[in-house]
Amino acid sequence: VQAVAEVAKVGEDDNQALKMIAALAQDLDEEVRIVVAEALPWSAAPRRKEALSSLVTMALSDESSQVRLRAIRAVNVLFERGNRSREALQAASACLFDEDAE
Repeated sequence: VQAVAEVAKVGEDDNQALKMIAALAQDLDEEVRIVVAEALPWSAAPRRKEALSSLVTMALSDESSQVRLRAIRAVNVLFERGNRSREALQAASACLFDEDAE
């Protein structure tokens, strides 16, 4: 995962790398999902909905509090990188007001 994320950082919005990383968001290994959450905001252009969608799903529904926390931080990174879309704002709001969050 980390190797694919590094390649994606170098490329310009590599769709193949983004799909590979996003697919691993459902991996059984918590460490893999943590790396995915940390890699997604850097593996695509900030306005790519696929990265945001995967991160929101992880932030709201992953069983691991560590994965959820990393995913919330990653949504913030997307904001910092320029994603100021309505979808991103709604996603951040959902993460902040998740009643099940620890």
